[in-house]
Amino acid sequence: MATLSAERPSPTGLTGLRLRNFRLFADTGLLDLPAITVLFGANSSGKSTLLRAPLLLRDLAAEYAPRDDVSLTGADYDFGTFRDLVSRGEIARTLS
Repeated sequence: MATLSAERPSPTGLTGLRLRNFRLFADTGLLDLPAITVLFGANSSGKSTLLRAPLLLRDLAAEYAPRDDVSLTGADYDFGTFRDLVSRGEIARTLS
């Protein structure tokens, strides 16, 4: 079962995000997202994952029904298969 969660959005947008077992992140802890956020880091350090995860969350919130399969491909992202998405390819992990 895959679950993505975010802090309750404020009227101005998303205020926080936490990723667990999501690609290279075992657990980010709660990441506060102030009005202006700039991400720096080496290649393959997770910058684009942090930017694309809320897009998947947005689509899940708009279209997901509890009995539906979760599509990991959308107009703005393509996470591949669940094995590609879950941290270290360990499919027994719960994605959240």
